[in-house]
Amino acid sequence: MPLPRLLKQAVVIVAFCAEALASADAQTNTRWTDPGGHFSLGYESLGWSPISSARQSPGDLISIEHKQFQRSGHMRMCIATQRRMRAREELDQQRINSYVAAQTPADVALALGATPTQLIHVDVDGVTVNDITIEVPFQHLRVFYLLEGENVLQFLVTCSASDPVTPEVAANITALLQTLHITSP
Repeated sequence: MPLPRLLKQAVVIVAFCAEALASADAQTNTRWTDPGGHFSLGYESLGWSPISSARQSPGDLISIEHKQFQRSGHMRMCIATQRRMRAREELDQQRINSYVAAQTPADVALALGATPTQLIHVDVDGVTVNDITIEVPFQHLRVFYLLEGENVLQFLVTCSASDPVTPEVAANITALLQTLHITSP
């Protein structure tokens, strides 16, 4: 076999292998990380995709919807937002975690304008996170705070669904929120 033809075949094989490896890597790397690198979510394997036409307000990081929405017409979407606040006193992440862990359903109702049916304080990668469920209209949120320099960053990952909210829909939203990984306390 002439050398130029052999080289062409080798180049084709290498290109094919590189494309296959890149495709495999893209399929396993399905986590979205916020632009500041503070947290990530894994939503694609649970049937969610970004809403490219969503109007972004200041502080909005990403909006996603469940792919079933396009077929069923029952809304199921999540939005991640960030709010930056100047720390009024010297804080560390441990004090922030203590503040979050001390929040009551009444505190959450005052902050969100809706009474939670469930409030659980969970630890995610060393950060205390409020896991909140509101029944009407259905919302499931995760709220956490991170110290960044002299600022406190508040992150909300808010998921909502239109009626009827079946146990399967609620479980899918819970599974999505449980993919939360905090990378920078």
